[in-house]
Amino acid sequence: FISSTEEKACVVLEAVKQAPVPWSQTVMDICQVGCDLDHSAAVEIKEQRSLVSVKTILRKYECKSLVSHGRDGDRMLQYIILKGGEQGYQDVLEICKVLGTKSEVEVKKLYIDILIRNSQDSQIAIRLIQ
Repeated sequence: FISSTEEKACVVLEAVKQAPVPWSQTVMDICQVGCDLDHSAAVEIKEQRSLVSVKTILRKYECKSLVSHGRDGDRMLQYIILKGGEQGYQDVLEICKVLGTKSEVEVKKLYIDILIRNSQDSQIAIRLIQ
């Protein structure tokens, strides 16, 4: 039993950072305990909770780490779209929504560019433009 709020916040934060995705009910419950703490780490714990969907998507595409900005971030998004097709496009939309890195219009443009460059289904590109 941990009585110190400081220790409890540190333990919960480390637990949710290291927990494999998707989270079990136990991890979700532990996270909720951390979110309810009156401690500055509660913000970081909530952030970790919001990243679960992103981590789950990255795991699906076997991406080992989260790169959200710059050239490597763009390459990761392109990889997900190339590997996942239309589902990859939806997954990239979710990633960008959670991280706030690209707008829906920017993701759509990226997807259309990939469709055109790789001579994939032109009907999908046309549908996205309409």
